[in-house]
Amino acid sequence: KRLWTIVREQVRSSTAAEQDARRRESVLSVRRVKMQSFFSSAAPAWDNMRAELIGARTDLLGLLDLLDDTWVVGDLGCGTGHLSEALAPVVGRVIAVDESGAMLTAAKRRLAAFENVDVRSGSVETLPIDDAELDVALLFMVTHFVLEPAKVLGEVRRVLKPGGRLAILDLTA
Repeated sequence: KRLWTIVREQVRSSTAAEQDARRRESVLSVRRVKMQSFFSSAAPAWDNMRAELIGARTDLLGLLDLLDDTWVVGDLGCGTGHLSEALAPVVGRVIAVDESGAMLTAAKRRLAAFENVDVRSGSVETLPIDDAELDVALLFMVTHFVLEPAKVLGEVRRVLKPGGRLAILDLTA
């Protein structure tokens, strides 16, 4: 009698589990259709919607966690300091370099609240940074302005610590 009760409970739970699985698939199917419909109609306005919902740069926050909080990062050709501003809270120190006086003025204004940011005047061809001072060198939207790329890369090599990293992000034709 006891064995029969156990078998009957297993059959009932098996039947209930199968019903749950069918309901789950039905719910997920409806969700898939709704999701596909939503993104099909939202595509033209998605970037604006996302910026309004979660902020224009929120998608970068997860990437910032890949950085080490002890690193010294060079924002080479920093412009107005947009990238340095994002980096400053998550790294040990930022050295922001640009040769444009107007850009440096804007960067200094933007970065004034950060004690760990050093804004320096200089070109990427002759960086005002000591040998092996940087853990990471960033050239974001800079190299398309460079007249002597080999000279810039030589300077970057000089200022990077052994095993340091270089990230280049730029436009292509």
